[in-house]
Amino acid sequence: DDPLRRGRRRAAARLTPRTGPPLASARAAPPAPPPPRGGGGPPPPPPPACASAGKRLQQGGEAAARGNWYESASRYVDALRKDGTLTEAREGLATAGDSAVIQGLRWAHERAADGDAIGSADKFRHLDELISKAGVVGVVLPTPADWTTLRRTVFDGAVARLMADADTARGGQDWGTARRAYQRVREDYEPSTAQVRAGLDAEADMLVDQAGAESVAGRFRAAFGHASDALEVAGPLPNDVVDAATDLQQRSLSNGLRVLAVFPIESTSEVREAATTDLAGQLSDLLELEHWRRPPLFVAVADPTAVRQTTRRLFPTDEGFRPARVLDEVGADFGALVALTALTVTEREVKKSPRTARTRQGRQASFTVESGQVAYELEATVTLFDARGAQLRSSKVYARRDDRFERGVYAGDPQQLDLPRGERLLFDPAAQRKERADVEAALVGEMAGKVADEVFDEVVRRIP
Repeated sequence: DDPLRRGRRRAAARLTPRTGPPLASARAAPPAPPPPRGGGGPPPPPPPACASAGKRLQQGGEAAARGNWYESASRYVDALRKDGTLTEAREGLATAGDSAVIQGLRWAHERAADGDAIGSADKFRHLDELISKAGVVGVVLPTPADWTTLRRTVFDGAVARLMADADTARGGQDWGTARRAYQRVREDYEPSTAQVRAGLDAEADMLVDQAGAESVAGRFRAAFGHASDALEVAGPLPNDVVDAATDLQQRSLSNGLRVLAVFPIESTSEVREAATTDLAGQLSDLLELEHWRRPPLFVAVADPTAVRQTTRRLFPTDEGFRPARVLDEVGADFGALVALTALTVTEREVKKSPRTARTRQGRQASFTVESGQVAYELEATVTLFDARGAQLRSSKVYARRDDRFERGVYAGDPQQLDLPRGERLLFDPAAQRKERADVEAALVGEMAGKVADEVFDEVVRRIP
């Protein structure tokens, strides 16, 4: 005779489920209140909260009539939450709740008898929820004396079933199903400390197996990721699991490493004419000194100097450039060609303010101060090649900077104007070039980050 069967018999002996019409409909309706003075007519409708509580009360009775004690008790709980003074709902909850416990124990036993340990435990969890909700509204639902023991026995069975299911899925390389089962071991059915630890260790060991399978299949980034996940499982983990995961990480990085060569950066004649500084040179310096030195995992950047020298030696002019020859000589798997293709400068909201000044000869002269917003937008084309020189992707990257400008406009020679230092700067070409150079430097800085992200993302995406 198993514990579940004994508990169900004791609960049934203590209380027989209510039969006959539901409590809500068996009681006589209270007499209608007298009509208000000054005229007949029905009484005013109850406030919305009471009407809602009454509806839940009615639903509880209807569910009881169908023998669905769990739903009935839940509806009575809802009614009491809305109106705690409903004696009818409180009595109905006591009766339906007791019957729900008996019914739930019977169903839990049936599922356990059918070998469904998880379904049996879920029935106990539903009963836990109902008992808790009833307690919130002040109704204590009695349970068998050995409820705690019964519940723990069923929960232990569910944990054991989850572990067995996870192991089965793991054997079939159904990694997702296995991991979800291991995670449920520590999340559901109130596991003991030992059960939690066993589930964590098994999950980490499974992730090592998954990483090994991905490595054998040549999917090195995936292998590295699963090995990393194994090491992130809450420890302390067994030493053999840690060692295996660490070894897989190192082997995955070594086997999956790809070399990227970046060809000398180019710019169109239009960009060179529109800019006040060497944008391609600045971009090359920033990428070489910062971004190419910090590649993501699985990417190594070939020595930029060696790539530049090889490119210029093999192709002293731009004609007939063949990426595959350079990549083969420097031993690279991918090549990236970056070209600055457009630079636009757009002024807007331009205001013109007339001013007067004396010339150095003492005559009065007029000039204009123009001010407003200016937008700089730099466009680059990024082209990625494989080791054979085939083009894999060509994309556009944009960088934008907004600034203010202010300048002086004079029909004659501004050097002849007698101006204070602040206004002289409005006509100073060197000061204006410096302001423009500062904006272009910021523009190139933004472009460098975006180009690096584009190149690295495209390379990494092609590493299995």
